[in-house]
Amino acid sequence: MSLTRKIAEGTAVYTIGNFLNNFLGFLTAFFLIKALGKFEYGLLTLALSVFTISTIFLDLGSLVLIPSEIARYRKENPEIAKSIIREFAILQILLGVTISLVLFIISFLIKNNYSKEVTNLLWIVSFMVAIKAIDNIFSVTFYGFTKFKLHQGREILNGVAKCVLAFLVLYLGGGVLIAIAIYPISMLIAVMIFSPYFLNIIQSLPTSHEVKGIILRIYKAHGKFVVANVPLKKVRAEMPVWIIQYFLGVEMVAVFSVALKVISFLRGLLMPLNKVLFPVLSEVSARDRSRIHMVAMRGMKYTGILSFIISLISFILMPLFFKLAFKEYMEAVNLVRILLLVLLLSPLFVVVTPSLYALRGQRYIFSVLFYSLPFYVAVFSVLTYLFGLIGSALSWVLYTIFIAVLQYRFLIRLEPNMCISWREIFKIDEYDKKIIREIYDNIRRRLHGLYTNRDN
Repeated sequence: MSLTRKIAEGTAVYTIGNFLNNFLGFLTAFFLIKALGKFEYGLLTLALSVFTISTIFLDLGSLVLIPSEIARYRKENPEIAKSIIREFAILQILLGVTISLVLFIISFLIKNNYSKEVTNLLWIVSFMVAIKAIDNIFSVTFYGFTKFKLHQGREILNGVAKCVLAFLVLYLGGGVLIAIAIYPISMLIAVMIFSPYFLNIIQSLPTSHEVKGIILRIYKAHGKFVVANVPLKKVRAEMPVWIIQYFLGVEMVAVFSVALKVISFLRGLLMPLNKVLFPVLSEVSARDRSRIHMVAMRGMKYTGILSFIISLISFILMPLFFKLAFKEYMEAVNLVRILLLVLLLSPLFVVVTPSLYALRGQRYIFSVLFYSLPFYVAVFSVLTYLFGLIGSALSWVLYTIFIAVLQYRFLIRLEPNMCISWREIFKIDEYDKKIIREIYDNIRRRLHGLYTNRDN
């Protein structure tokens, strides 16, 4: 398959899949917000934050690093690709069981100091971590072999199951414990159904000449920076809710979380190309490093146009949307409008981060996170204390700008030819027309297939 067609097909798959996933995720949040009060939804948000922080010690940056390495070797050295998967699977199972046991023990140790509801939430989180370890193995394998349909299909099935279960929570009733239980159940359903596809990939690989210790060598070479990135990224992502909880209370955590859910849904519409570029650019870099710039410029161009259109429409319609869907969260409207500025910067992140991975510049990503985290903590805390949730949203925007500038400067230091060419971005050439036609035709064919299958 040609590079153009692979990017077009992958982008088409992730365009449809991301839209469905974000829509399902939004519906899931809508059902749970309606089913739970502000305090309970805030408690659910904090419990999910504990889960995310726990996975710091689970994925070790593998969800991006390992697929990139599998994509690099899967054609020329499939035995190395198989060794990577095998060693990664062993590592995930060991870490998953260990972290789950630690959380389970902690839930018993704190039962005298916290309510039974809190300890039960922690127990369920420990179960989620174990299932997530297995899900990670499937994810990196499908992604590394550029099986975009399987990778995205697994996520869609997870989203469907989660959405249906959330609706049942709303319709039949249930508290925060039932609400959080839908997350491990939906993951387990997706893992069970996609197990045969995973086994087919593994069985297709050669059984001889397996390379031992390959995971360790990858982490020693450039993966160590990804491992260091993980705790920084997870802490950065989860810190806002805890700072808001400290200064403003659990209910304000719920309000800010709703605003982030809306932005996450909108940002997800821009991420299909980002998903495709991680493995594809790594594969391209192994053959012709000069082509990375061409792909990156076009990716920035397409997502830039889309982000502007989405941001403008969202800014205008957001009050009406909240009035119809989340009347009790109207105070989140202004937060979303401020956070739309983050959406306008997404085109840069869509291409810069995959390019750094393809060029094995993970150490620069670590440097960006390391230098920016103290700035983020200080600004977020001060602005939240002074201006409440508006200050929280503003600090998020300032931090995103800071990150964008740093990442771009490090990319230029690594590969001077990656300078942004505004002339290329604003010019539509024959290659642009070709790839847009490929994406459009792929989306049209898949939607037509869905429509035909429904009629049959």
